Amino acid sequence: MDIDKNLAERLETLVKESGYSIKEFSDLIETPTTNIYGYLNGKRPIGLKIINKIKHVIPDLNLNWLLYNQGSPKLDIDFNDVNEPNSFYGSSNSLDSLINDLVENKINALENKIDLKIKELKSTIVFGDNDSDMIEKLKKIIDKETH
Repeated sequence: MDIDKNLAERLETLVKESGYSIKEFSDLIETPTTNIYGYLNGKRPIGLKIINKIKHVIPDLNLNWLLYNQGSPKLDIDFNDVNEPNSFYGSSNSLDSLINDLVENKINALENKIDLKIKELKSTIVFGDNDSDMIEKLKKIIDKETH
């Protein structure tokens, strides 16, 4: 249970440092807020499915840090090692690929955040009676134009 508590503490740190509220974070990883609170207080085990969702939302997350407290929270890439013959990354083509992957991951994370904001905005829009009449008129106009 000690490991879960430490993992819960690191998850709490991660959520705070990510800039998301717990509600936003739970929406992003498509998990009920009550489950998130269970993970954060160490009373609910964190499964692989949730860890994958977290990694999708925070692509540069160092899973070794989250799971085992090894390294730093974010992935560190030593670009000096990239062109070394025995390096983990191999050739300079790997550097291009790595950079493309990092950029793509950042874009995906931003898209997730934008999608969440759009969902929030859509849920706050309230149409009045006048708006409903206008929407019905627009529907009729669109219907006439498309037929």
